[in-house]
Amino acid sequence: MNSGSTSSDIFTDYIEVRAHSRATEVPERVEEAILNVFQEDLREHVKVSRDVAEGHSDNPIVVIKGVLKNKRRCLEQLVSLASRLDKDDLSYIRHTMTRRFDDDCRFYLRIDKQEAYLGNIHLAQATDMISVEIRLRQYPRCESDSAMEWLFDHLNK
Repeated sequence: MNSGSTSSDIFTDYIEVRAHSRATEVPERVEEAILNVFQEDLREHVKVSRDVAEGHSDNPIVVIKGVLKNKRRCLEQLVSLASRLDKDDLSYIRHTMTRRFDDDCRFYLRIDKQEAYLGNIHLAQATDMISVEIRLRQYPRCESDSAMEWLFDHLNK
């Protein structure tokens, strides 16, 4: 990094957790699965919203989103999320880290929706999943290499 900034300059203040509730699913259960991704004492700070869309056969799909904002809470959630993943999932995340980042320093995970409903956090192996987006910030501009280093450090706590 040539800007003189370090990975300690990085923070997260926005975590979005989103899933689709298809016509065969109960939206309240999908919302519960989304909230289960969050640490229990942070759930009251999660803003939940719903949008209705249409599927291929004109079936209704409810897009449910939970958003957590605040630097301290988001860092606490990140550490909690990492602690709830098993060592194989964490190892897989570390090995696929570069593919999980976009150019805007957003980091993505896919969580198993059914497991989340049951209160467990595992990476998704199928298409029925919960998407997690963690936005990393760094001023004046987020550098992907330092953001990955910062995230790697926090996944190892």
